[in-house]
Amino acid sequence: MDPRVSLKEPDSDKNVVVLLNRDLMLAVSITNTAKALGFTVDRVLSTTDLIERLDGGRESVALVIIDMNLDIAWDEVGEMMQSGQALPPVLGFGPHVDIDGRRAAKKAGLTRIVSNGEFHRDMAALITRYARSEP
Repeated sequence: MDPRVSLKEPDSDKNVVVLLNRDLMLAVSITNTAKALGFTVDRVLSTTDLIERLDGGRESVALVIIDMNLDIAWDEVGEMMQSGQALPPVLGFGPHVDIDGRRAAKKAGLTRIVSNGEFHRDMAALITRYARSEP
Protein backbone atom coordinates (compact mmCIF):
# COMPACT_ATOMS: atom_id res chain seq x y z
CA MET A 1 0.00 0.00 0.00
CA ASP A 2 1.07 3.56 -0.72
CA PRO A 3 3.04 5.03 2.23
CA ARG A 4 1.09 8.31 1.85
CA VAL A 5 -2.08 6.46 2.84
CA SER A 6 -2.97 5.64 6.37
CA LEU A 7 -5.55 3.11 7.43
CA LYS A 8 -8.32 4.65 9.42
CA GLU A 9 -11.04 3.51 11.70
CA PRO A 10 -14.44 3.64 10.00
CA ASP A 11 -16.52 6.66 10.96
CA SER A 12 -20.04 5.34 11.40
CA ASP A 13 -21.48 8.64 10.13
CA LYS A 14 -19.33 8.97 7.00
CA ASN A 15 -18.07 5.62 5.86
CA VAL A 16 -19.71 4.91 2.50
CA VAL A 17 -18.14 5.25 -0.93
CA VAL A 18 -20.73 5.17 -3.70
CA LEU A 19 -19.24 3.67 -6.85
CA LEU A 20 -20.80 4.07 -10.31
CA ASN A 21 -19.22 1.22 -12.21
CA ARG A 22 -20.19 -1.87 -14.24
CA ASP A 23 -16.81 -3.63 -14.35
CA LEU A 24 -16.97 -6.36 -11.72
CA MET A 25 -13.21 -6.93 -11.52
CA LEU A 26 -12.50 -3.23 -11.10
CA ALA A 27 -15.31 -2.95 -8.55
CA VAL A 28 -13.67 -5.69 -6.48
CA SER A 29 -10.34 -3.85 -6.57
CA ILE A 30 -11.94 -0.54 -5.53
CA THR A 31 -14.01 -2.26 -2.83
CA ASN A 32 -10.95 -3.99 -1.36
CA THR A 33 -8.99 -0.75 -1.31
CA ALA A 34 -11.86 1.19 0.25
CA LYS A 35 -12.40 -1.52 2.89
CA ALA A 36 -8.72 -1.37 3.83
CA LEU A 37 -9.20 2.36 4.40
CA GLY A 38 -12.26 1.82 6.60
CA PHE A 39 -15.04 2.43 4.08
CA THR A 40 -17.86 0.31 2.74
CA VAL A 41 -18.78 0.49 -0.94
CA ASP A 42 -22.26 0.87 -2.35
CA ARG A 43 -22.11 0.07 -6.06
CA VAL A 44 -24.63 1.51 -8.52
CA LEU A 45 -24.86 0.72 -12.22
CA SER A 46 -26.27 3.87 -13.84
CA THR A 47 -26.49 7.64 -13.49
CA THR A 48 -30.14 7.26 -12.48
CA ASP A 49 -29.18 4.77 -9.75
CA LEU A 50 -26.48 7.17 -8.52
CA ILE A 51 -28.89 10.09 -8.23
CA GLU A 52 -31.51 7.93 -6.50
CA ARG A 53 -28.88 6.62 -4.07
CA LEU A 54 -27.76 10.12 -3.14
CA ASP A 55 -31.35 11.35 -2.85
CA GLY A 56 -32.01 8.43 -0.50
CA GLY A 57 -29.27 9.22 1.99
CA ARG A 58 -26.22 11.26 1.15
CA GLU A 59 -25.42 11.95 4.80
CA SER A 60 -23.45 8.70 5.19
CA VAL A 61 -21.59 9.11 1.89
CA ALA A 62 -17.96 10.19 2.17
CA LEU A 63 -17.15 10.01 -1.55
CA VAL A 64 -18.67 9.24 -4.94
CA ILE A 65 -16.46 7.58 -7.55
CA ILE A 66 -17.60 7.65 -11.18
CA ASP A 67 -16.09 5.32 -13.77
CA MET A 68 -16.07 7.59 -16.82
CA ASN A 69 -15.50 4.61 -19.08
CA LEU A 70 -19.30 4.25 -18.98
CA ASP A 71 -21.96 6.21 -20.82
CA ILE A 72 -22.71 8.82 -18.17
CA ALA A 73 -25.65 11.24 -18.32
CA TRP A 74 -23.48 14.27 -17.55
CA ASP A 75 -26.40 16.73 -17.73
CA GLU A 76 -28.12 14.82 -14.91
CA VAL A 77 -24.92 14.69 -12.88
CA GLY A 78 -24.50 18.44 -13.43
CA GLU A 79 -28.04 19.15 -12.23
CA MET A 80 -27.37 17.07 -9.12
CA MET A 81 -24.04 18.79 -8.45
CA GLN A 82 -25.52 22.27 -8.91
CA SER A 83 -28.71 21.61 -6.93
CA GLY A 84 -27.40 23.47 -3.89
CA GLN A 85 -27.70 20.36 -1.73
CA ALA A 86 -24.77 19.30 0.42
CA LEU A 87 -23.14 16.57 -1.65
CA PRO A 88 -20.04 14.49 -1.05
CA PRO A 89 -16.95 15.02 -3.21
CA VAL A 90 -17.14 13.29 -6.61
CA LEU A 91 -14.04 11.69 -8.10
CA GLY A 92 -14.15 10.65 -11.76
CA PHE A 93 -11.67 8.53 -13.66
CA GLY A 94 -11.51 7.66 -17.34
CA PRO A 95 -9.44 7.52 -20.50
CA HIS A 96 -6.99 10.40 -20.84
CA VAL A 97 -7.82 10.58 -24.56
CA ASP A 98 -11.55 11.14 -23.98
CA ILE A 99 -11.37 14.93 -24.09
CA ASP A 100 -15.12 15.36 -24.60
CA GLY A 101 -15.87 13.14 -21.61
CA ARG A 102 -13.43 15.02 -19.41
CA ARG A 103 -14.92 18.36 -20.49
CA ALA A 104 -18.45 17.10 -19.76
CA ALA A 105 -17.37 15.83 -16.33
CA LYS A 106 -15.67 19.13 -15.54
CA LYS A 107 -18.75 21.08 -16.67
CA ALA A 108 -20.91 18.83 -14.47
CA GLY A 109 -18.83 19.93 -11.48
CA LEU A 110 -16.87 16.85 -10.43
CA THR A 111 -14.45 17.51 -7.60
CA ARG A 112 -11.54 15.81 -9.36
CA ILE A 113 -11.01 13.99 -12.67
CA VAL A 114 -8.04 11.67 -13.19
CA SER A 115 -6.91 9.28 -15.90
CA ASN A 116 -7.46 5.55 -15.62
CA GLY A 117 -3.74 5.08 -15.02
CA GLU A 118 -3.55 7.67 -12.26
CA PHE A 119 -6.64 6.22 -10.57
CA HIS A 120 -5.25 2.66 -10.59
CA ARG A 121 -1.80 3.79 -9.47
CA ASP A 122 -2.98 6.12 -6.68
CA MET A 123 -6.41 4.70 -5.80
CA ALA A 124 -5.90 4.56 -2.03
CA ALA A 125 -4.32 8.02 -1.87
CA LEU A 126 -7.12 9.52 -3.98
CA ILE A 127 -9.84 7.96 -1.83
CA THR A 128 -8.10 9.16 1.32
CA ARG A 129 -7.58 12.66 -0.05
CA TYR A 130 -11.08 13.28 -1.39
CA ALA A 131 -13.34 11.37 1.02
CA ARG A 132 -14.98 13.78 3.41
CA SER A 133 -14.90 12.98 7.07
CA GLU A 134 -17.34 15.65 8.20
CA PRO A 135 -20.79 16.69 6.93
